[in-house]
Amino acid sequence: MGLEIIKLEKNDCPGCKILGIILENEVDYPIKVVNLDQSPELNEKYSVLSVPVLIFENNGVEVERLTEGTQFNGEKINNIIDKYKKTK
Repeated sequence: MGLEIIKLEKNDCPGCKILGIILENEVDYPIKVVNLDQSPELNEKYSVLSVPVLIFENNGVEVERLTEGTQFNGEKINNIIDKYKKTK
């Protein structure tokens, strides 16, 4: 199973678009994108208070979360990826 990264976003979210650009340009790892407008039941599952959110799951268990209040940057995201890729 290993590491899975889930990006939670909404259609009218400027921060979600910015995060998408960061992920596309600075992160070389597959990201599962979930639109909460299309899947509102996941708001409760992931306890989402605001978007964007990046959830890092390792073997199906949430191990890290970055929210809109954190500074999203490629270095921080890549450091988390490296941390959990080593703990398969």
